[in-house]
Amino acid sequence: MKGASTASCVSPPAHLERLNSMKKLVRILIFIICVLILFWGCKNFIGIKYTVDEASCIGCGRCYDACPHNAIFYNAGKAVIIQSKCKQCGLCVPVCPNDAIH
Repeated sequence: MKGASTASCVSPPAHLERLNSMKKLVRILIFIICVLILFWGCKNFIGIKYTVDEASCIGCGRCYDACPHNAIFYNAGKAVIIQSKCKQCGLCVPVCPNDAIH
């Protein structure tokens, strides 16, 4: 077969190997950051704390029941978040009927 190219095992140029290595490193770093955000909580990762708007809180207890860290207690019928126990998992936020947790 005249003019047909033959496939050969030629290693890519060094700059392409470095580029591929950098892409792999970036993917690994992004993965680690995503795992940290999921594990540690998005708000905790960026340094924001959940708080309860006392005017909106009706004291229903749903956030208390949803919190796996026992970081919520009630004072005068209103939810209060204990920041030292709160892991910013966010499980209390969607259960609040009045959107009192931010």
